[in-house]
Amino acid sequence: MNVLFIAPEVFELHKPIVKELQRQGNNVDFISDTMFPHDNGFISKNTIKKVFDHYLHNTYKTEEKHWKELFELHNIHNKHYDLCLCINACSIGKFFITNIRKINPDIRLVLYLWDNLQFFDFKRNFKYFDKVYTFDYNDSKNNSGVKFLPLYWFPVVAPEKELYDVSLIGSHHDDRLRIAEKIAKQLDENNLTYLFKVVCASNARWSPTLLKAYLLAKLKGDSLAMRDIKIVVGEEKHPLISHNHYSVEDTNRIISLSRCVLDTDRPSQSGLTIRFMWALGQGKKIITTNSSIKEMPFYDENRILVIERDNPTIDLDFIRKDIKKEPHEFVLKSRLDNFTRELIS
Repeated sequence: MNVLFIAPEVFELHKPIVKELQRQGNNVDFISDTMFPHDNGFISKNTIKKVFDHYLHNTYKTEEKHWKELFELHNIHNKHYDLCLCINACSIGKFFITNIRKINPDIRLVLYLWDNLQFFDFKRNFKYFDKVYTFDYNDSKNNSGVKFLPLYWFPVVAPEKELYDVSLIGSHHDDRLRIAEKIAKQLDENNLTYLFKVVCASNARWSPTLLKAYLLAKLKGDSLAMRDIKIVVGEEKHPLISHNHYSVEDTNRIISLSRCVLDTDRPSQSGLTIRFMWALGQGKKIITTNSSIKEMPFYDENRILVIERDNPTIDLDFIRKDIKKEPHEFVLKSRLDNFTRELIS
């Protein structure tokens, strides 16, 4: 099968999917997806900003120009594709769909969302796709025809010895750092080992948005918010913050060396993070702020501990106890080989 795969290059999470598609005998062309700076799909934008961005997007024909260049660059006009697999598809609209179907009348289009509908108006593209999947449990329940499929995981060789009682590798957003700080303090008090790395971009700089947020925090006297912004731009150091990139392999290796994994989700999100799925696939115990987990078919209180976001408290017995390592039957559906087969079937 000839597959056109379009996805954002977030932490290189697309690479295992490409390799697995190829391993299963498919020919794969990959194109990096992007978010247009004045796209009005962002839910957080106010009405005036949305109207202004809509005007810019249409006046400058952003999607048309973008995909004309990419069609030329990748010689898409002269290629045959059986399937177009898209992750999020933020840059895709009527122009792309019309032209890819004109070149490949029998092509199937599949959309997978690894962000939720509270973040971006992905629904605007649903009509273009033959199948739509989401990692977010609530989005699948609330939208007819959208199928729930958690993010992928893949088997990792188990180490001889686990080095950490708890680990966390994750990007710096929302209240992740503050939760990690509170948990770290409790682990220190009980002589438990941990590796927490909350990752900030190494090239972050002051921007109008960050400057505005800093000034607002200063006016409110919110010293924690001011500190967090200074950490982002590298003006303040913190023992739990890292400005180094962690690859898929690095993150999975650290998970394999841990008894438990700390998982913090976005407050508006019920989807399972990639870190959660990798830990679940390796048979690790998970400490999470995602209360939606309790509704899911694989929930097991011996394996998953739900904590409060504002007042996170660890359970020492949960961390120390041993459990069976075999993943739940439902979790096996998201193993990388099964995950890709489901998407392209």
